[in-house]
Amino acid sequence: MYSIGLPISISLMLVYLPLGSLIAISYRGRLRQVGIWMALYILISSIVPVLSFLIFGPESGLANLPLEIPTIVIIIIYAWVQRRVLVK
Repeated sequence: MYSIGLPISISLMLVYLPLGSLIAISYRGRLRQVGIWMALYILISSIVPVLSFLIFGPESGLANLPLEIPTIVIIIIYAWVQRRVLVK
């Protein structure tokens, strides 16, 4: 299971980071915010689980909660920013 998760995590970073950076550089306004949050989303959602595993080990239960809260917050903000762009 761990050997499958790492390549998928790295491949997502290879897609999200360049696209998010290009959107942030190429556009202004709300689309720029989407690009910035897209890059932050993939960085935080990829790095926090790795830190959680390294710090607390594979099965620590509620000890992971302080590290998982930023991941949940960034997903909510990213979804909200995308909704603002897509839904008028």
